[in-house]
Amino acid sequence: MPVFHTFTAGGKRYMFDANTNVIINLKEDLYFELEKYMQSGYKEITPAIEKLRDRGYLKDRADFEMVHPMDSTLEYSLERCIGTIALQVTQGCNLRCKYCAYSGSYYNRVHSSKRMSKEIAFKAIDFLFDHSIDRDRVSLGFYGGEPLLELDLIKECVKYAKKKSIGKELMFNITSNTTLITDEVLKFLYDNEFSLTVSLDGDRQAHDKNRVFAANGAGTFSVVMQILEKIQTQYPDYMERVHINAVIDPTTDFDCTSNFFSDYKTVKDFYIQANLISEYYRKDEVATDEEYREKFSYEIFKMYLQKLGRLENGSVSKLVSHGFHSLKEIHDKTKMPSSLTIKRDHHSGPCVPGIQRLFVDVEGNLYPCERVSEASKAVRMGHIDTGFDIDKARALLNIGKLTEKECKQCWAFRFCSACAVQADNLEELSAEKKLQNCALIRGHIDNMMRDYCVMRDLGCIQSPQNAFILNLGLESLHVRMPRHVENGQAVAEFLENHPKVEYVSYPGLKSNKYYETAKKYMPNGGCGVVSFEIKGGKEAAEKFLKNLKLAAIETHVADARTCCLNPATSTHRQLNDEQLKEAGVPAGLIRISC
Repeated sequence: MPVFHTFTAGGKRYMFDANTNVIINLKEDLYFELEKYMQSGYKEITPAIEKLRDRGYLKDRADFEMVHPMDSTLEYSLERCIGTIALQVTQGCNLRCKYCAYSGSYYNRVHSSKRMSKEIAFKAIDFLFDHSIDRDRVSLGFYGGEPLLELDLIKECVKYAKKKSIGKELMFNITSNTTLITDEVLKFLYDNEFSLTVSLDGDRQAHDKNRVFAANGAGTFSVVMQILEKIQTQYPDYMERVHINAVIDPTTDFDCTSNFFSDYKTVKDFYIQANLISEYYRKDEVATDEEYREKFSYEIFKMYLQKLGRLENGSVSKLVSHGFHSLKEIHDKTKMPSSLTIKRDHHSGPCVPGIQRLFVDVEGNLYPCERVSEASKAVRMGHIDTGFDIDKARALLNIGKLTEKECKQCWAFRFCSACAVQADNLEELSAEKKLQNCALIRGHIDNMMRDYCVMRDLGCIQSPQNAFILNLGLESLHVRMPRHVENGQAVAEFLENHPKVEYVSYPGLKSNKYYETAKKYMPNGGCGVVSFEIKGGKEAAEKFLKNLKLAAIETHVADARTCCLNPATSTHRQLNDEQLKEAGVPAGLIRISC
């Protein structure tokens, strides 16, 4: 069955073909023919649709094994590549935030008096260093509840971790409601170069609506602002390490919250990360306000105008500043190779569990990150005393196996954001629960594709600095290119007869299958880029690169310098050996821009 998606954007009609990862513009009549084609169960094939098929589109999805590309290196990664560990030093908190995961609004997560013992904390730190052998930099985070309730334990952990970190760069991070940050605490965080994430949801009305003291129900806005003002006045150079995390309640006034973060003197110079109230593991739906959504969408529109150079910097709300990432992801993933020949594949979404931010609860249990519920048996992947449960970790990584049939037929396969969190019903990983999120995920991707196509059609405006640098290169391009081509021909001819070279790929060689085509369409010479496979595979390629004297190891082409790279360990490093072979990228391949 062909897997594709049709949509409209900016008055135009488009099709995304999942096999080729290509978005193409359609004429109106062809767009409606494709609609009828889908409605007929892919049986009503018109001449126009047949022409699309001849061009490589609308092909039946080739069958493949649903396996994550990092599956083969999972054990190695967990054994040697852990980068960050987050310690849940307490499940207690001095606040009662109404949207908190421990507020009672979420399944099986409530505040408790449980605290992490020194023994477990130190074992967790040992675990981090024992499993980060291939990392030059490691990070130790402290999580709650409110982690500063366990300040003495945090101090001991910092001291112990520093002793263990010889030969590695060690960083610390903490997320706090700030109400327990005294002068002493602030100096401790500053002296130990902590990255501090401060919880602040907006102006007084927005913040105090949800973030209140447990003891008396009073709002905490004033206390947080005092701490931020103290950082600005007493430790101005610490501001770059302090971020504000805003949990946005979509029933509050968007304009007030947005203007607060953009204009209020105390907060406007801090980096802001804004997120809506989490719906994962929640017992009920998060209340929303239509006016809030409309204003949020309008700010997204303004952000796109800013990226196009139609609006000045600073004219867009900080609450949507992260939104461009999703658009860039659409762009990047439509540049990925075709899916037609891949034998093993997996939808995007799940990261390697634990690699980015391994979460350790108060009892020493291991979880892939702090987003999951520590009350869940399904996502528990080991214990610091017994190590990783590889079978559990593999199940979390290959979450697509739960819904393999549906995923293989889904056009949004490459752009999916579903991971184990969406499939977790606290007892097991559930296919039914995972599928409940699919319509929402596809809707988001559809919106991003529409926005991407509009942005792509409108084009972009470079920054003055980028335009200046590009123009410098263009001024001499007509002089460089003939020499670039001459060098490429000479190097290709030299390498073709070299005893240590397996083969050379260059259209200017008579032995190349594209030689006649190149003569026709490139009468002034082939190009300056030569690819060749060096005998001896990966080791020989590494030795070759290490012994270069004049050439630079870069991805650039048509540079003033000679640039070399080994695609298998650079541009295609995300592929395993089998996938490299299928892509025609042998381990010993060298690309040289002459």
